[in-house]
Amino acid sequence: MSLTPIRLTSLVLCAESAESKASCKAHHFRWAALAHVCSVAHVSRFSVCLRSGMICIICSINGTTMTPRELKAHKTASKHLKEIPVFKPQKRGKLPKPFKGLGGTRIECTGIIPVSDDHVVIMYWRDGPIFTDRSFFAYLFCKTANDNLGPIFEFHWHPSHKGFHCKTPCKTSSDFTNRTLPGAPELALKTKCNLDPKNHQDRLQLIVAFCTWCGISLPDKDAESKPLWS
Repeated sequence: MSLTPIRLTSLVLCAESAESKASCKAHHFRWAALAHVCSVAHVSRFSVCLRSGMICIICSINGTTMTPRELKAHKTASKHLKEIPVFKPQKRGKLPKPFKGLGGTRIECTGIIPVSDDHVVIMYWRDGPIFTDRSFFAYLFCKTANDNLGPIFEFHWHPSHKGFHCKTPCKTSSDFTNRTLPGAPELALKTKCNLDPKNHQDRLQLIVAFCTWCGISLPDKDAESKPLWS
């Protein structure tokens, strides 16, 4: 199997195959060789996803920015939430970076949830005595080399001081491996100001909104809507 770059400095390489990644692994595709090429080419991170019947190796070159094209490749990759997440009390130190310190009596979390072979999400909400003290957070990560995580989309809802807002690593050159997105561009989103993270039905609306923006299909087909993040 050959890898053909779309352009010499492209951040997206496509394997010329309509087979699934699992099938390619069964045919002994040499992922180690790809890692070596990335090392020689000074690729700081790469991930693999299946998109439109092609295997896409999404790379970032050291010292370059993540482009809208690379970000969109993650957004359009096939991702599915198998069931509506359950939020549970979270103990500190039980999650991987960057959430090792997440926990406490005010936190309920879904844990890490796979939505594809190459992407995971995590969501949590923070309780408070009144509505404006509560908040909701959701993150989409891609899996990278050595079981690391690369943030793709970060969603926040703080009723006290901001509407819905998100961050992406687009047009940034920082290494966010195993981190959230401090300092990344922040975008305002259309807000439903009355959604209470503590209320199950309101929280469900927040989950649906997050999945819509990230291109994640939902277990209930009736809840799906046209993706808004482009």
